[in-house]
Formats: sequence, C-alpha cells, structure tokens
Amino acid sequence: MGKLGSYTIGVIEEGANFSVKATQYPVEKGVSITDHVERELETFALTGKVTGKNAAKAEEYFKKMQYAGKPVTYVGRMRLKSVLITNFTKKQNNKIANGFIFSMDLQEVRVAKSSVVRKKKKGTGTNQKKPKGKPSSKSRYYVVKKGDTLWDIATKYYGKPDYRTIYNSNKDKVRDPDLIYPGQKFLIPYK
Repeated sequence: MGKLGSYTIGVIEEGANFSVKATQYPVEKGVSITDHVERELETFALTGKVTGKNAAKAEEYFKKMQYAGKPVTYVGRMRLKSVLITNFTKKQNNKIANGFIFSMDLQEVRVAKSSVVRKKKKGTGTNQKKPKGKPSSKSRYYVVKKGDTLWDIATKYYGKPDYRTIYNSNKDKVRDPDLIYPGQKFLIPYK
C-alpha cells in the first residue's frame, strides 16, 4: 500500500532513476576530459491499482495535479516529498470491477529561491544588521551559492565578467577573489 497525495493506492512496483550529466571536451590529440558533473532530476516509476468507491475521484485528482503541474507527495516503500506526475496511464480489465490499474512517472521538483536580498522599506520588518561595505541609496546584495565565482556573478549583474567592481566593494569579506564560499553575502554596486 502507498499514498499519493490524499489517495491510497495499491503499489505493485516502484522504480527510481538517479543520473548525472558529465560534460566532456576534447583536448590535445583528441583525448576528452570531463570538467563538470551535474546531478540531474531524479525520476520515479510506479505501477499500482486503485480500487473502491473513490477510484474515479483518485483518477481525476491524478490528472488534475498532472495537468496543473502541482507537486504531490508519495509515501510507499520510498518517500517522495515533492514530485510532479509527468505521465499517467490507466488500464481497466475484468479482474478489477471497481477501479483500475495504472502506471505513472514522477519527477523530482527543485524549487529555486532567490539569492538576491531586497532592501526592506524603512519602518517595516525586524531590525537587522546591515552588511558592511559601501552601500549606496539603492544597494543590492548577492548570497554566494555552491559553484559560484566572482566572474560569474559579475557577468550575471553587469553582462560582462568585471569581477573587480564586486571584489573592490567587498574587500573586507574576500581575501582572494578566486576563493569565495557559499553563504557569503556580497554588495553588488550599481554601475
């Protein structure tokens, strides 16, 4: 037995696919090197059956969540907190009079959160420490994520890799522009 969203299902089989994407580039004499490995979204496959008086409602719920692209929770042998239904196939036969057999593909959902901290209006919110630096009247900040470089951050904000502007505004936090760490909060000056 398992539960998908708010409906109980009879689970026949569960499967999971975990993969990565490895980029390769040729170098001298045609030998390729791999310089980056990125985890891809996890996918899951379910086969099961739904029976009873709520079978029609369960089918409508599965289709509604799939078409709306809303994440659901699955609890069975595996526990999947936030997944999308990407494929739903239903079959009926003479062995199940009041329900159906189904196969379903689920895909992990990753929710992106903004790393830019917006300045709160005066008089609202809590009293927070202001980051050190040279803020202007319209300051903006960036919180470093794993894999970030000053070069990439500058390209994101300025359209070109002018990392020195960010480095010079955050010298109190950065000793070496090649060494930044996740969680650091940098002032991003306007140009």
